[in-house]
Amino acid sequence: MLETLDGGKGKKDSAGKSVKLPADVYERYFAGVKPADVAGIVEEALAAWFGKGGDADVPDGRDREAG
Repeated sequence: MLETLDGGKGKKDSAGKSVKLPADVYERYFAGVKPADVAGIVEEALAAWFGKGGDADVPDGRDREAG
């Protein structure tokens, strides 16, 4: 499993948190994406998912209320 989304830089002074993803999930969504861009993509996706004004459009997304 991949342990960080910081491009493997391992910055100890960062205030960020790590997220673990299975390698196949990371490859499915982030293959060919620069590690520095991954955090921005995740932030936009979460903003769209939780309705916080993100620019991404999530058609037919899972019903957030139902879980």
